[in-house]
Amino acid sequence: MAAPFFHNFKEKILFLANYLFSKTFASFLPIHKESIHRILVVKIDEIGDMVLASPIFEKLHSEFPNAQIDLLCKPAAKSLLAHNPFLHRIFTNIKKWNAAYDLHIELRGTYPSLFKAFWHRPKFRVDRGTVRYKNKKQGGFLTDIDTNCRIVESLFENPKEMPPIKIYSTSEEQLKVENYITHNNLSNFVLVHATANKALKEWRQERFAEICKYYNLEYGLQVVFLGAQNERERIAEIQKTLDFQTYNIAGEFTLTEFYEVCKKATLYLGNDSGPMHIANAAGLPLIGLFGPGPALIFYPQGSKVKIHHFVLPCNPCNQEKCVQPWDNCMDRIEVAAVKQSSIDLLKN
Repeated sequence: MAAPFFHNFKEKILFLANYLFSKTFASFLPIHKESIHRILVVKIDEIGDMVLASPIFEKLHSEFPNAQIDLLCKPAAKSLLAHNPFLHRIFTNIKKWNAAYDLHIELRGTYPSLFKAFWHRPKFRVDRGTVRYKNKKQGGFLTDIDTNCRIVESLFENPKEMPPIKIYSTSEEQLKVENYITHNNLSNFVLVHATANKALKEWRQERFAEICKYYNLEYGLQVVFLGAQNERERIAEIQKTLDFQTYNIAGEFTLTEFYEVCKKATLYLGNDSGPMHIANAAGLPLIGLFGPGPALIFYPQGSKVKIHHFVLPCNPCNQEKCVQPWDNCMDRIEVAAVKQSSIDLLKN
């Protein structure tokens, strides 16, 4: 049962190093807004985490309207923000960070990004490690959204007034989605994400098949599976077990196009993943299936959200090897429970 402590030990050391760096070398807040001309946000994280952090860019623009806001992120998350009007430059190669910024906001960095910050020392800096350290001392708990807000709160006059999550797409992307929906006669459909980036985060395929049959028979819902391009064959295995037509859009759309698909759907069901947060941003009623990941921190928020999560003593784990595969957390989620959540969401 030591996994919950050791699986993120390196991250804890990184948080401590960031805290010490900001405390020792970065200027003390409050900052002088007129001296801020260039801002760098570092968010080297997954797609869902980037969705949750996206309101910060609009908030920064409102507080520093004349500043250039750049973002360093993972390649997979870049397309999500490709049309964000508040970002000047998005880059994924840390080698392109070759100058100092007036303000450095580290929402989630790495050891290389910490070294870069030290080399190109900013005038002002706020970081995730400092927030985690202070919250740990206070014995509190923060969701990922709360953590992001706490990191930047000292920069804003009204830190609690954050804009809602918004994802921006182009008219061409919207037209592409409209054409797909029209061509396939989709009118009342559920989006199903039956895969994940880690096998331990996946609900059993036969349970997804069972709930899909339920949606089709009881509600007349069309079923649209989603995922990455390399997951198409695994999705096809589920489709073969269903005796009605289903659709597979894995790899067919960009992240911003998928957002437009979500705006047309009736319901979303899926494992813990980035697409779930995109669906939530679109206002789509959703059912989230969580397992080895930490409780509460990354749950999507809202009145249209139903979460199923059995938090076992081994949670959170490294998501690589289950310590009790005969009775794991994902298998404890019963089809009957998901059906009831579906009834609750679809009755409105």
